Amino acid sequence: MVFDSKAKYNELGRVRLTNNKNLVISSRSKGGYTLAQQLEVPDGDTTVLVFLRSAIHVQDRQTLANIRDAINVALDQIDDDDEEDPDC
Repeated sequence: MVFDSKAKYNELGRVRLTNNKNLVISSRSKGGYTLAQQLEVPDGDTTVLVFLRSAIHVQDRQTLANIRDAINVALDQIDDDDEEDPDC
């Protein structure tokens, strides 16, 4: 009898962070979501995609939405700070 205990991931979205690094958001077959860094490494004519350790594991959709909300609050604060001090 063979058990497949390894979780499978379904990519939901990605954003480029730097020239060779992405943030990838995926759903997990065992429930929840992950936010993981993915490194793009050139290898001759191809590019190798490598996920870095220490992904953020998110329990459910509501927690993922809470992360979105926290990012929006941070962006609003940045915008407010820029309006107060345009030299930033």
